[in-house]
Amino acid sequence: MQGVLAMSESPRAKRYIGIDLGTTFSAMAYVDAHGTPVTIPNAEGSLTTPSVVFFEPSGQVVVGAEARAAAVENPDLVVECVKREMGERFYSRAIQGRKLPPPAISALVLKKLKQDAEAKLGPIDGAVITVPAYFDEGRRQATQAAGEIAGLEVLDILNEPTAASLAFAYRDIKRKSDGQDDVLRLADETSKARIAVVYDLGGGTFDVTVLRIEGNNLTVLATDGDVQLGGKDWDMKLLNAAAVAFKAKHGVDPRNDEHVFQQMLVAAEDCKRALSARDKARMGITFAGKPVNIDVTRQQFEELTSDLLYRTESRIVRVIEAAGLAWSEVDEVLTVGGSTRMPQVIKLLERVTGKKPNTSLSPDEVVAHGAAIHAAIEQLKRYQTQQQAAKAAKPKSAAPPTEMKIKDDDAALPMVEVDPNAETVSDGIAPHEGGASTLSAPAISSDGSTIAEAELEEISPSEQYDANDATDVLRAIQTHNV
Repeated sequence: MQGVLAMSESPRAKRYIGIDLGTTFSAMAYVDAHGTPVTIPNAEGSLTTPSVVFFEPSGQVVVGAEARAAAVENPDLVVECVKREMGERFYSRAIQGRKLPPPAISALVLKKLKQDAEAKLGPIDGAVITVPAYFDEGRRQATQAAGEIAGLEVLDILNEPTAASLAFAYRDIKRKSDGQDDVLRLADETSKARIAVVYDLGGGTFDVTVLRIEGNNLTVLATDGDVQLGGKDWDMKLLNAAAVAFKAKHGVDPRNDEHVFQQMLVAAEDCKRALSARDKARMGITFAGKPVNIDVTRQQFEELTSDLLYRTESRIVRVIEAAGLAWSEVDEVLTVGGSTRMPQVIKLLERVTGKKPNTSLSPDEVVAHGAAIHAAIEQLKRYQTQQQAAKAAKPKSAAPPTEMKIKDDDAALPMVEVDPNAETVSDGIAPHEGGASTLSAPAISSDGSTIAEAELEEISPSEQYDANDATDVLRAIQTHNV
């Protein structure tokens, strides 16, 4: 076996993960010792974490499913969809009389993810965090600030469609290379240029991107999107229709009660999800002791939300025109984001593109997987650079160093691995102990300036990958047991 890893008196290798910081749900992943992207479950055992923050009156902060549930009883103390406001100076409404900057709120979500990942894997040093492709520089800097506030070294701010495409491409590479001695031979097999369209409809944002995939190079040709369009808007259509029906029967509008409004939001989302699986669902409302059950068919739902779907269609057409392509030149359509599970989305894509969308990877996890792969690539690059620098600086007569080195000139990527002393489960991840999801509230001044302050550097999100990056990562993983 080539490239034997020699270690002596070396510190532990740093651990980096990929984070899909979503509007409504977030996910995190790492690349295991076999080169497989693995989603990291949170403390509650779920693969996704609601991007919701509850500021308790006691001063504690709760993030995730518990915070989402608290919105029904304490809507004024709960923050949702903060991603839509990244780049703004303050969140749109005060929380407990304080104006909070969006990066500070997002940092609490990232801190929860970091703590849950550490409970499974050990200390986490940093991450690649994803954003919509159309995020401007201000929103990207705000996202980086959130990561730094959460105590993460932000390796890169990566576009979500690029991450998703990388996950699909890497999956294909790994499938072909399993059991082969030299995966670098895959460079020739995958060198033909392909054009992919990534349709990403999440809970709160939408974007569509055209990419050229050549070998393992991913180049963005055109992108478009809407920061105010996502699954939440489909929920609101159902909620408003139900409220109108309730008012027609009882003469009062249940939306005027904030607590009932939050209950209706949950009922609307449940109804929407049910309609993705069957042709008819029921949405129940109770207000002022007056219950109403509203039956909704899938056809009614699709007619009700047709204007929202058209907003995505118009951007699909526009982005293809911007790329200077015809649909006959597009090889693949990839779906990303939980809202793409709605049958109307698949029907739209088939009608507009003339192609069957590729839905083979989980739309909830694929972006986090791509971010984890990118983190592994960036980590490998650092080791290669450090090794080259060390060789250049080393005198010929010097004694062998006592720090980590890799023999035979091969670069080994220190992939995330579980603490060998930890009790592990079948997926190789150490089980969480304690299950705590409560964070200490950060010190925030009345104007929010204290926690918002972070010195930022210019961000240049990676849009291209060297032709051998992915295969180098896979080779390093398969060759070395790090």
